[in-house]
Amino acid sequence: MENTPSVSGSVLGYLECILQNFPDQRFTIDVRHTTFQDEADALLAHPYIWGNVKHIHISDYVGPPHDFASLGHFCPPGMGNVRFDRWFSFLKETRFTGSYTLESNCAGAHGIEDPEALKVWLDFIRANIA
Repeated sequence: MENTPSVSGSVLGYLECILQNFPDQRFTIDVRHTTFQDEADALLAHPYIWGNVKHIHISDYVGPPHDFASLGHFCPPGMGNVRFDRWFSFLKETRFTGSYTLESNCAGAHGIEDPEALKVWLDFIRANIA
């Protein structure tokens, strides 16, 4: 289950409720969605949920929190609102062993449209999760 943006409440609250009812549920955390919801600090400080996180979606965006018009505008990781320094530090400190996915707009109808940009994005991630 992935944390997705909500117009009606705290996504962190939803995750807590899910764990109370389904303690074995595993989560994917999308750092862009968490930043968009303005809940990154609260989620990073929530050890109860992190025991159930198995996958991280890495993506970034530019725009104010809760502005759904800005959410779909990807930008290179580290060039938008997401504070990757905090995320990567946290994941290293907690020895996160799950998997990662890069969400990008480098691919299109004809394959990888900007391979150099994709390489820069992947190198950024590899350098920070090692």
